[in-house]
Amino acid sequence: MNRPLRIFDLLFSSGRERWSNNLVVKLGLGCFSVICLLCVCSGCFLLWMGTTDWSQVLFPFSPVIFQPTRGPLAFQPDLLPSAQVGQEYSAKISVLQNETPVGGFTLSEGELPAGMTLEQIAGEDTILLSGIPEQPGTYSFTVSVWCYGTNVSGQTGEQKYELLVEE
Repeated sequence: MNRPLRIFDLLFSSGRERWSNNLVVKLGLGCFSVICLLCVCSGCFLLWMGTTDWSQVLFPFSPVIFQPTRGPLAFQPDLLPSAQVGQEYSAKISVLQNETPVGGFTLSEGELPAGMTLEQIAGEDTILLSGIPEQPGTYSFTVSVWCYGTNVSGQTGEQKYELLVEE
């Protein structure tokens, strides 16, 4: 049998939402074949296919791993509004399309204008860029974000921004 994905899709059309809490599900598929669906972790399934033929009792199973793919993180806004030297500035950067909460962020490239800071807003998937810029110029920086995982690695993503500080 070389159709584990087809069988999986037909029998478990709701996928991991329906079966993520089950540890083992066994289904008989004829007198010589058995399918075992073992949920290794939430969202990651291990499908074992084998036979009940006693001549193959030593090596009856061959594992096939299905890892659901997660989409990329999205960031809003795409562009930051301009800032003025000596004027209070505040802009929120929201992280979207994340399946789990944002765990943290880093400024992975570039620098913020002097007088400006980035901080994560507690309980939200949002980063606040705020402060009073001290020098005019165009400042380029990249924000990298990671999300919590659920027994598998969480999503990660980054967004490059430019902030224009005018006199």
